[in-house]
Amino acid sequence: MHEETERDFGMLAPPVALHTPSPPLLAATWIMLRETLLATGQMTRGDKEAIASAVSQANSCPYCVQVHGTALHALLPGPDSAALAGGAADSVADPRLRALARWAATGREPAPLDRGHLPEAIGTAATFHYLNRMVNIFLGPPPIPADAPAAVRRVATLLMGRTLRQHALRHQEPGRSLDLLPSAPLPPDLHWARRTPTVAGAFARAAAAIDAPATPALTPSVRALLHERLAVWDGTPPGLATTWLDTALAELSPQDRPAGRLVLLTAFASYRVAEPAVLPFLRLGRTPDDLLALTSWAAFTTARHAATRLTDGETGTDAAGTEDATGRAAPSAVAPEPAPAGQCPVHPRTPPDPGPAPDSGPAPNPGPPPNPGPAPDSGTSPDSGTSPDSGTSPGPRTPPDSGTPPGPGTSPDPGPPPPEPTGGRKGR
Repeated sequence: MHEETERDFGMLAPPVALHTPSPPLLAATWIMLRETLLATGQMTRGDKEAIASAVSQANSCPYCVQVHGTALHALLPGPDSAALAGGAADSVADPRLRALARWAATGREPAPLDRGHLPEAIGTAATFHYLNRMVNIFLGPPPIPADAPAAVRRVATLLMGRTLRQHALRHQEPGRSLDLLPSAPLPPDLHWARRTPTVAGAFARAAAAIDAPATPALTPSVRALLHERLAVWDGTPPGLATTWLDTALAELSPQDRPAGRLVLLTAFASYRVAEPAVLPFLRLGRTPDDLLALTSWAAFTTARHAATRLTDGETGTDAAGTEDATGRAAPSAVAPEPAPAGQCPVHPRTPPDPGPAPDSGPAPNPGPPPNPGPAPDSGTSPDSGTSPDSGTSPGPRTPPDSGTPPGPGTSPDPGPPPPEPTGGRKGR
């Protein structure tokens, strides 16, 4: 798989290679990246690199900003790509490119794309929502250090851009990586991928692989906590305060809190995951494999939620014909109506069963009926009225307010074009 990565991407990408300890996670990560960003499709590679750069800026991932900002500048030379890679989307002169970056970063504007392009576009954004979080946790500074001499940075950036551009311009056959994992049904919340079978196949396989690694740290309470917090999150970058985190963790048992802290930080502030958050988790007897499985699940669950925000109101009502990448109908691929307000679309809750009606005991013996006497000559029988309202069954529990999660701080400094990010995460 490492050879395939070098062949198709141009280098052994560390964001993919960090998953090597778990072959299923490694395959899932590579399949998502290849079948969205790299595979030849309806969208241009330049537009997909613009999405990757915008999402990476929003998630404060200096590593991905540098790599994909360099690729964008190599494919679309000029001030617009430099501005976009530097986090200045509002100064991009091309209105379509500016709108594309805003849509990818926030999901609050309509997608400036044809519907046929949405699976590739949303898939690219979701892939980088996942990768940004994993890179922030497990990788160090960007490949071209910000403190290197300016001449060294210019040469290194030029060489990186040239390599990425050469591979980006090659034809990459869609679907070629899908055999790395077995076919799987497309989960309902990923209905946006259904129009492009290779993208649908990639995310269906990735969802099955990432959910599969069993780690005792990922308890039902920890899972439920993240889903509840995502259900009320609009994607707004968190602030510096940690009140939201302490309040959320109070809902968990002391044994679950180290895992809960890592899950919430991975989702909302991955750049803040460091030794003080990791060591309490490992001291409970958890292994590095548990850490990789836990953070991968949290990152992918958050990426799925972010993808749902980008669907622009699609309900997926025509998804009954969804096929996986092999051309066969995928079971359980019909997408439901959007989740009700306050519920996570990735894992919606169902209303609790109200249970049987309480037993009121045996009915009392009314005794013999009274003699009604002679029937009246005329008139109508009295109206018996309507039966009393029995009430309604209780609805789903309203999730608690998540507060304001902590945020990324300032955007990285792009440097000379193609821009290079500076600052970002603290060293680990």
